[in-house]
Amino acid sequence: MLRCGKIGAIAVTTVSVLAAGAIAASPATASTDTCGLISHAALARAVGLPHVATESIAFPRPPGGVGGSCQIRAWSGAKPGGTLPKLSKCFGSPGPRESTCVFDKQQTARLINGTLAYVFISTEAEDPSSPAAYSWRYYFYGSLPELTAGPKITGQESTRNVKPPTLGGASGGYEGGRRVRYADGYWLNKGYVLSNSKHDAIRLAVFAGAKKKPGLLLNRIATIAVPAFGV
Repeated sequence: MLRCGKIGAIAVTTVSVLAAGAIAASPATASTDTCGLISHAALARAVGLPHVATESIAFPRPPGGVGGSCQIRAWSGAKPGGTLPKLSKCFGSPGPRESTCVFDKQQTARLINGTLAYVFISTEAEDPSSPAAYSWRYYFYGSLPELTAGPKITGQESTRNVKPPTLGGASGGYEGGRRVRYADGYWLNKGYVLSNSKHDAIRLAVFAGAKKKPGLLLNRIATIAVPAFGV
């Protein structure tokens, strides 16, 4: 299983999405509603799996900034068992970086056969209404090396750099994995310098079997979630 420490409060939502009558999420704010950046219906269409469950995780941020993370699983057939992996620990943002990021045997089998996929979304956003916004920019700059680094996953030496669509911001990313593949992308607002009026970033990652083509799934999700966040 994925090793992890304690995390913030988690709100869980599970939705079964059918071709007709799909349920859309309420409009998201770029600052707090990370799971609301993409609806359950859009997620189900993007990954080609009918059932979606989301976990919204609140992490403390320094004064002047806000953000959050969303863990998502999508599946067909029976609901996956086992403990839901803490995907943030694969990337070290937010929280300490873990050197091991693996799934249990059942999860691995379902990821490989295409009946399960995991998605991770993390956001960092400046709160322009806060008097501490300028100070928070230094935190943002300090977190950039971690934010833009590849995942640390044991046995995944096949990581390679990829260039996801910019979608209005600066972007970069990685693909890798063996039996379970992953695609990881990040987007920053253009020209992020201290004097800018906007200092935001979003990261997306998809874990799936090779037949699901995680890089393709990442781009599908990004075309909705990244503009909704607004880098």
